[in-house]
Amino acid sequence: MKIRLGYACISKIIDTTSSKTTTLTYYNKLDTNNKFVKIDNIIKENLYNLEQIIKYNIKNNIHFFRSHNEYIYSEEFIKFVEMLKKYNRDIDIMLEAKAKDLALVKLVYELKFKENYHFIDESSFTI
Repeated sequence: MKIRLGYACISKIIDTTSSKTTTLTYYNKLDTNNKFVKIDNIIKENLYNLEQIIKYNIKNNIHFFRSHNEYIYSEEFIKFVEMLKKYNRDIDIMLEAKAKDLALVKLVYELKFKENYHFIDESSFTI
């Protein structure tokens, strides 16, 4: 029996998180161009931090990591998967979303329309 342990969301050891957000109140105060810049910066910072966490995890043989949100945004998930491709390793991803299994079903549905995503079953795929 193989048991893989992991942790949720935030690395206290390397002191980073990939879950930076902004409040709707602050966002609504920004003009249109600054709204785009703010969201773009948050996404870039979260992806960069996520990559740092993944590098740390790989270096320390931690193979299980989870993050959470209401739903999983397929375009951001694809960016994440593209970032992982350079490591050329199989990976287990636990999706933790407030919408629970509905988030997984929605993500899988969206990914099935993407080129180069070949589904093995309803929750596993190769790229």
